[in-house]
Amino acid sequence: VEGRARIERDAETALEEWISRSPNRVVVATFSSNAFRLRAVLRIARERGRKVCLLGMSVLKHTETARALGLIPSVDDLLVAPEQVDDLPRDQVLILAGGTQGEPASALTRLGRDEHARVHLEAGDTVIFSSRASSSQRSAVKLGSWTMRRPE
Repeated sequence: VEGRARIERDAETALEEWISRSPNRVVVATFSSNAFRLRAVLRIARERGRKVCLLGMSVLKHTETARALGLIPSVDDLLVAPEQVDDLPRDQVLILAGGTQGEPASALTRLGRDEHARVHLEAGDTVIFSSRASSSQRSAVKLGSWTMRRPE
């Protein structure tokens, strides 16, 4: 069935708005299994002139699977490796990260704690949580959100 559910249209509109008005680096954290959300973020990044770094094993695997199934168009020209992120102008980078549920070893948690080996956030970077948390996972997400605060 062609088309998108209202929640996906609403999410895509909100993502477009937030990404468009973010003057620095943007991190979008979402469920990596949501191919429609991945496609939306990749489209928005392309239209806004941002390179995309896929951060986290799950994000890498799900993006590759979605591409193989034809759910996402080729994005090879859009992607950059984690070690290239710090070399690009901050307003030209979007990081698509896994870990919205606050998993301790996730890419998002390591970014928030400044423990990622290759990518580091700076004051003024925007982190967008584009997912829902179940009631049993809210405390982990709150902890993950708390660890992402950076002094200006």
